Amino acid sequence: MKKNMVNGVVYALICILILAYIMIDYFILKPLLGINTGIEYWIGVGITIIIILLIMVVTRYQRKQNKIKANLYIQKYQEKLNKHFATITNNALYEDLETFIKEYNENVKVATYLRKLDRKIAKCKKEEKKKKLIAMRNLSKEEILKLNVKYTKISSTKLYSNVLTRVNDDPNQIVIHDGLDTAKMLGTKAVFIVIGALFTGSVAYDFYFGGASALFGTLLKVIMITSAIIGAIAQADKFVDGEIESVLKKRMRISISFINSSERIKSIFGIEKPEETEKEETEIE
Repeated sequence: MKKNMVNGVVYALICILILAYIMIDYFILKPLLGINTGIEYWIGVGITIIIILLIMVVTRYQRKQNKIKANLYIQKYQEKLNKHFATITNNALYEDLETFIKEYNENVKVATYLRKLDRKIAKCKKEEKKKKLIAMRNLSKEEILKLNVKYTKISSTKLYSNVLTRVNDDPNQIVIHDGLDTAKMLGTKAVFIVIGALFTGSVAYDFYFGGASALFGTLLKVIMITSAIIGAIAQADKFVDGEIESVLKKRMRISISFINSSERIKSIFGIEKPEETEKEETEIE
């Protein structure tokens, strides 16, 4: 089963289980057992939903981090981008990079305009309109750049985002951040403690006030939590193997294009031929 299908099935199952929990417990079991269902009951339902959401967020985050560490493609791309960014920083190539990105965005805008125009031409059935559309293909680059064309721009910030962010990457950073590490640890542990406390308190409340119906409620909660974990894992896998890997690959190609944009930049990077950077990318793949 595809991961996006797993996500849909799991989320639908969680919604169905929550509705089933409310319908059966609130409208059938509680009235049969003569148990009062006041505002406390809905507070309990709200706590259950919060538990499920917290579990999904934490599970997705932990799974995503583990998948990133285990994905060799992502690690390789990130390592190469780190090196590229370090070379740009150490050799003051920001102005060259911005010039390259400006030209790159202009070319993307022109290519996007022509691609959209070609689609319109292919779909157009009226000859007169088709002739006008074909004539619009003959616009110069300068004329196209003045038009309002929707396309995806890149920037140096986006191209090299999330690189060189670790403390040890700064050669002048000699402070040991014990407090920061402790805060991160407490933050992660705190979420698990909150989840455990909420779940334990919710189950204890159900058994204290709900009697026999608490067995049904607890069983549904366990099923919902299990479903939430499965859904979060599937979503994290899809995000890492799909989006993150694909985006880093695109960044790598653009970064290599920048390196190959001039002989001076290639010499700074220690590259004599464009083929060497192309080979570098092929080796990663």
